[in-house]
Order: sequence, then C-alpha cells, then structure tokens
Amino acid sequence: MGSTGFLIASVVMLRSRIGRATALLGIAVTAMGIASGLDLFYTPISALVGPTLVLYGIWNVAVGAKLLRMGGRHNTDATG
Repeated sequence: MGSTGFLIASVVMLRSRIGRATALLGIAVTAMGIASGLDLFYTPISALVGPTLVLYGIWNVAVGAKLLRMGGRHNTDATG
C-alpha cells in the first residue's frame, strides 16, 4: 500500500468512527515513515526507522481493535 496509502487512510479516518486519536497517530507515523525514507539524502534520519516500525505496529493494533469492536459479535456456528 505504501506511505501514500496509509496517509490517505489515516486522513479518511479523521471523519470516521475509528477515532480521532487513531487517525492522528496514523498521520504522524506516516510522516515519520516518509521522513525515514529520506535517509539516502541525510543519513542520521535513518534512526527513525526502528521507532517508525514500532509505531506502525501500534497503529495497526489500534485500528484492528477498533474494527473488531465496531463489528460486534457474529455468529460463528457452522449452520449460519
């Protein structure tokens, strides 16, 4: 999906039921991801790679947890 896709998804989340905090975290993490991609031009920026990956993980868990709560409880019986 790439950083652009994550950025678009995070901006859309600002107006959804996902939550403002989760959307803002996504925007911040995406900005860090884009900045860490510039390490070819400025090597010290490569220090952002590790924290960015950790925050991407936290963001994904936050979005997943919210989606599970929004989905509610579904019938998992084989008969439907």
